[in-house]
Amino acid sequence: MRGSVQPFERMAGSRPGADEADEYRAFAFGRVGIRPQMTLVVRRSTGEFEGFAYAEFSGISGINEDNGFVVRFGPRLVAIEGKNLKRLFGYVCNFRAAEILEASGSAALKIPEDEPVVWNASWTKLV
Repeated sequence: MRGSVQPFERMAGSRPGADEADEYRAFAFGRVGIRPQMTLVVRRSTGEFEGFAYAEFSGISGINEDNGFVVRFGPRLVAIEGKNLKRLFGYVCNFRAAEILEASGSAALKIPEDEPVVWNASWTKLV
């Protein structure tokens, strides 16, 4: 679907009558670019979101990237927690993830065991 904007539409609510767990994807379906991205948007299940410029990327750290990691954008920190996040970690390291979505509590419980899921996405505020 090259050149189509449809893959970039938000997955939640995109299909009438669709189950929330069927629609949730941590970072797939248009949220990974074939080229480096300019911005990483982190979206909470509450609808709150924040964009971070990859130009300000200053590092990434964690203990086990499969369970979560912390990304530094200048003085700000973005914490991502979940499971099966190794691919997402690689995409962020290579500036290819365009958007990370936090799953709602009910959706996170319904995600298949082998699928990536972000159950907590948080960031420090600018002061």
